[in-house]
Amino acid sequence: MFDIQKIGKKLYELRKKKGLTQIFVAEKLNISFQAVSSWERGQCMPDIAKLVELAKIYGVNTDELISCEEKTYKNQTEMTDTESYTDNNFVHLQAYFNNLNNYKSKNDLENFFSLAPFMNKEEVDKKFSEAINIIEDFEELAAAIPFVTQKTIDDNVIKIYNRKKEIDLIVAALPFISQNVIQYLFEHESNNDDIAPLIPFIKL
Repeated sequence: MFDIQKIGKKLYELRKKKGLTQIFVAEKLNISFQAVSSWERGQCMPDIAKLVELAKIYGVNTDELISCEEKTYKNQTEMTDTESYTDNNFVHLQAYFNNLNNYKSKNDLENFFSLAPFMNKEEVDKKFSEAINIIEDFEELAAAIPFVTQKTIDDNVIKIYNRKKEIDLIVAALPFISQNVIQYLFEHESNNDDIAPLIPFIKL
């Protein structure tokens, strides 16, 4: 399993070593600084494309950024060549995912979604939708959210909100949903105290 905490610490140290701010890195990657902050706090990790861009910004290679992952992956899959992620590696990773279909606990989900950066979008969307339909709390799946397509997040946010009528259950997804869904939640939430988490994401 990936050690997301170690990855986050490494990203933080590399950024500080370069004397860069989270906002600067976010602008370079065309993402929010909250996403950069989430990576560095070990709440989730960048996808492969962002890892490559981060490596360029920090002046290191991608192996250095994910070295602890590669060692773990080698032990789990008995692969002999982990110097770089090749197309062949992705085939083996996909096979590994197929063995994680029957998750039964939060730990199973964490194991599954820790490998989300290497899955195809359709598979991530499918598993995320299945999991959130059972758990009904986006905070429990926060590490996976950056790897899920916006449409899937939007659809599931509306579904869980309409089912539970509790903003707290979807707060973790707010930075990733569309303005249409933000507006929908704002218009349908009758409790003024509960709309507070929505306010920072409303574009006037």
